[in-house]
Amino acid sequence: MERRRALMIDTRTGQALDPTWQPMLALHELEPANALMQKNRLAYRWQWVPSVAQLNGVAQLATRA
Repeated sequence: MERRRALMIDTRTGQALDPTWQPMLALHELEPANALMQKNRLAYRWQWVPSVAQLNGVAQLATRA
């Protein structure tokens, strides 16, 4: 079962409650948790942490003479 990092988001502001707290959740855990929070009319939802691609290196431009 694949587990990914998730954030608890306040739906009123769109901000993470604590950006440093990113527990590992599986899809079968995230969906029922969001459904339960919606049923109880809580203003919070789990969201996957967006994946950030990091590219390292140097680009060199050269012209032919």
